[in-house]
Amino acid sequence: DDITYVIFNLENKYFKNKKVRQAMSLAYDQKTAIKLLYAGLGKPAQGPIPPSLEGYDSDFKNPYKQYNLKKAKRLLRAAGHPNGKGLPEFKYPLTSTSTTERQSADFFKQNMAQIGVKIRLVPNTWPQFSEKIRTKQAEIFGMAWNADYPDAQNFLQLFYGPNGAPGPNTSNFKNKKFDALYKKALNLPPSDERTKLYKQMQNLLVEETPWIFNIHRLRVIMSYNWLKNYKHSFLAFDTMKYYRIDSQQRARLKRAL
Repeated sequence: DDITYVIFNLENKYFKNKKVRQAMSLAYDQKTAIKLLYAGLGKPAQGPIPPSLEGYDSDFKNPYKQYNLKKAKRLLRAAGHPNGKGLPEFKYPLTSTSTTERQSADFFKQNMAQIGVKIRLVPNTWPQFSEKIRTKQAEIFGMAWNADYPDAQNFLQLFYGPNGAPGPNTSNFKNKKFDALYKKALNLPPSDERTKLYKQMQNLLVEETPWIFNIHRLRVIMSYNWLKNYKHSFLAFDTMKYYRIDSQQRARLKRAL
């Protein structure tokens, strides 16, 4: 129930042109990223809604997430920036010194270089990074979001206009049609009607591309069969009090080793 993504700050004048955003999305190689950076444990994201939630469509393919450098260059040229001409070097903040984050950011930088978009990786402490986002100073940056509760609204609220920075809409995306659909969906219970609205909102976001939708991460969870009442969840963190250990079964298995 999560997604990784790259956010465009739509307050930046160069990112106000959606063709620039769409071109950069097309230049990001999701499949190679999953193989190299996630050991194959990931699913390409077509939009903001994770596979386990209402509104997700397993058959839908985002036309700007198919890794097509030819189309990306064509869109960038249509935006008035052939081969990146006229675009500045965008600052991409790093928030830790971990090898994983550096490799991921380097991969993104290399991908963008293929269409002439220059990215400069800038080290930041987490407080520095948070302050830049809160004050709308960050230009383009990577994030991830894990569901707080099992509803697509938890992800769609990240694009609601009134939630702009310092709120959770850190792309500062503003779209009257999206906001109207979002408010209408808030007043509905789980239903076919609400699911239809969720899909309409996702389709609108795909076309506008305020994020580069990257990857739904997969996790491998292992547990012993002598641990009873165990069921992993990324939405519940107080379940240990329900666990039970079958000490006799554990002892038998230990003797059999």
